[in-house]
Amino acid sequence: MKRQWFVLGMLAGMLGGIATPWAQETRVSVDVKTADGVRYYSGGVGADERALLPQRFPLKLVFATQKGHYLTGVQVTVSARGKRLATVTADRGPWLFLDLKPGTYRIQATYRGVTRSRQVKVAAKGMTTVYFHWPATEAIMGK
Repeated sequence: MKRQWFVLGMLAGMLGGIATPWAQETRVSVDVKTADGVRYYSGGVGADERALLPQRFPLKLVFATQKGHYLTGVQVTVSARGKRLATVTADRGPWLFLDLKPGTYRIQATYRGVTRSRQVKVAAKGMTTVYFHWPATEAIMGK
C-alpha cells in the first residue's frame, strides 16, 4: 500500500513539473503605468503574446511599417481641446492601450524623428483601434 502511494506521489510530482513551465509560458505580465493621470500599457512583441494580451482599455494603438513590420519604442502624445494630456512610450511592444474617457483626442506618434498624427474618437463602449504606419526606409529603421 505504501508503495502505491509512493508511485502515485512520484507521478503527480512529475506531471506537476511538466505542467508548471507550460503554465508560466502562457502568462503575460501587464505592467499598467500612469502618465499625467492617464493609465496605459504596451505589449504584443510576439504572436503568442498578442494572442494572450488582455485588451481592456478603450483605445488601442498599433505601430508598424508600411510593409507590416511591427515597431516598438514609439513615443505618443495625447491631447484634447488643444491641451496635452499625457506623453507615453510604447516600450514593451507595438501595441499601446490607453485608458481614456469617451471623447475626441489628437494622437501624435513619433518613431525615430518621424511623427504621425490622427484625430481619434473614443466611444463610450467597446474599443477603438488605430493603426500608425511609417515607411520602411533605412533611415527610419536604423539599418
